[in-house]
Amino acid sequence: MALWVIEADGKVKRFQEILKKAGIRGVEVFATGGHLFSAPQRLHPLGIDRNYQDVRNPVRPDRVEKLTFLAGLADHLIVATDPDDEGDVIAGDVARLVQKIRPDLPISRIRLQALSPAALTSALEKRGPVGEGVAGTVRRVFDRWIGGTFSRSQGVPVGRVFSAFLSVVSQTPLPLGRVVIRYPAKEGPPFLATVPLLAGKKDEWSARIRAFDSLLPVSPARVELRPRPAPFSFGDALLDLRRNAGMSVVEGARRIQSLYERGVLSYPRTDSRGLSPESAEDLLSLAKKAGLTGFDPARLPPLDPLSPHEALHPLGESIRISDRGDQTVVERISRRALYAGLPPFPVEIPAAESLPEWARSLGLFRPLHRLGPDREPMASAGILTDAPDAVVLQGLMAAGLGRPSTLPSHVGKILAQNVLDSDGRLTAKGRVYRDKTPGAISDPGLTAAMEGILKAMGQNGEGVKKTMEALLETLPGEIREQMETVLEDPLAPPETEIERNHAPSGIGLEWG
Repeated sequence: MALWVIEADGKVKRFQEILKKAGIRGVEVFATGGHLFSAPQRLHPLGIDRNYQDVRNPVRPDRVEKLTFLAGLADHLIVATDPDDEGDVIAGDVARLVQKIRPDLPISRIRLQALSPAALTSALEKRGPVGEGVAGTVRRVFDRWIGGTFSRSQGVPVGRVFSAFLSVVSQTPLPLGRVVIRYPAKEGPPFLATVPLLAGKKDEWSARIRAFDSLLPVSPARVELRPRPAPFSFGDALLDLRRNAGMSVVEGARRIQSLYERGVLSYPRTDSRGLSPESAEDLLSLAKKAGLTGFDPARLPPLDPLSPHEALHPLGESIRISDRGDQTVVERISRRALYAGLPPFPVEIPAAESLPEWARSLGLFRPLHRLGPDREPMASAGILTDAPDAVVLQGLMAAGLGRPSTLPSHVGKILAQNVLDSDGRLTAKGRVYRDKTPGAISDPGLTAAMEGILKAMGQNGEGVKKTMEALLETLPGEIREQMETVLEDPLAPPETEIERNHAPSGIGLEWG
């Protein structure tokens, strides 16, 4: 029996279906339910030793026990956890557990980009060994290390992403929404523009919008071809659904994940806006059904060779969706992906010299053709304020903070701390948190440095220890010294109550 291990319970039925369609039978599909092990919720004791290994407790003892039981019956283990850094960590945990009781069991890792037979076949052709999950492990250990060191010494919450966000907000105003402009034209519909609404500018824009009727109408001066917007990344989709469907960031993330697990959408937690040639070609039949005769797969943005995931897109599976909210998610993601393959659209541009100075940099335009299946509705002029979670999400994305998989949780944690006022500025509490955090930790450049190091060390096949050492070199000496004082000696972890009561024989507390 081949044992297939995935993450989400909701994917088991769909996974069994695609295995059957691919001609793979006589297998067992087991879901871990997420991470099998987790660090203690409290930051103290820290639980990180001088080899940068961290103590983690079993969080799903029943799953651990069932996995080891099934592994004892298997003749091959295929780990198909999610194709991201967190999935790699879970894959590593699964492999270590199984190897303790079945050291000779063949174990393979596949990275499934979508729940479809074609994606499964492609993943099996590229299967390889299970890795250490270095990137996910380093982020987990480093972030706990930062929080455990400085939250106690400074007396305020400190975190790599949270503290950097406070630093960014204190220097750059967060967009609070959008201003939709409809500038009068001498003939035909008005010229359009959408600009960010920044703190302190609402009254100014309100006055300008009220005065539009008194402005001198303008005429088009030239025609330009504008490329279509690229398909959505995960963050793009969450922001769009918040603004246009009223779904909170958490609800949008939940629905997208559910639709992925049902085989409707591609892998969700992506920061890519490009597609592989194969996926672009697969969208052609959907475009024809939608009446988009100008669709050309070659026009879709190509996938970055270094990106592990594609942009969000529909898979074209014939699955009935009855829930109206899910229908909206699929419609908006599909529309964006399909429209990206249409020809550039012609727009009319007014002469800059005919505009008041404040309007010349707005990028005013109007579509030359306003009919056809790809037409967009023309928004009314006005100020559209974003919900707080959309404001924070947009700020995190603009600053390059957080991973696609962690964006919803970071948004929730930031809002829960009440560090932003209604104008998107730091509250008194937020300013205290910012001022008490060491500058090297609150510097957004730390995250950029970390991601660069993870990529470079990953390409060289380096492990957790060398990668962590390279990351520490980016910090000032006094910061490193303070962090090193809280590390523990590399001792065998003590037996825990969870282990005594629930873990199967031979499976103990895990060190990352």
